[in-house]
Parts: sequence; C-alpha cells; structure tokens
Amino acid sequence: MVPEGFIAEDILEALRKRGILISKGAGNIFEKVFRIGHMGNNISYENFLELYEKLDEVFKELGIKTKISLKKEFEKLMEK
Repeated sequence: MVPEGFIAEDILEALRKRGILISKGAGNIFEKVFRIGHMGNNISYENFLELYEKLDEVFKELGIKTKISLKKEFEKLMEK
C-alpha cells in the first residue's frame, strides 16, 4: 500500500531514476499500491536486495517514514 498523501507514481518515478522498474496496482487501486515482480531472472537475492535498498532511499527522499529498513529486514529474513 502506498502511504497516505502519495500515489504509486511518486514512488515508481523515483525508482525509475535509480534503474528499478515495478508496476502500479490495477482497477480501483491503481494508484494506491505498487506491485513487485518475482518470477524468472528477477527473483535473485541480489535483485531483491537492490530493490529494498532503493525503496529505503526513495522513502527517505519522499519523506515517507518507516519503522524499519526494508533492506535490513530482508537480509535478516534471508539469514534464517
């Protein structure tokens, strides 16, 4: 879900500038969510690590406060 006061395109545009392409939602939630592909060659650990690192950067740039670092949480989950 996209945080209140933002639309999906705000996040997607900032990610595109960093070389990351993901999609918006569909139907009536088009601008309220974004979708992350996880099939084929896109499913590598390195790709997800970079995605979460870039999302952390984008959220900080846009002033979106998060309780955790997505990158750090992903790394913790992958250690298990």
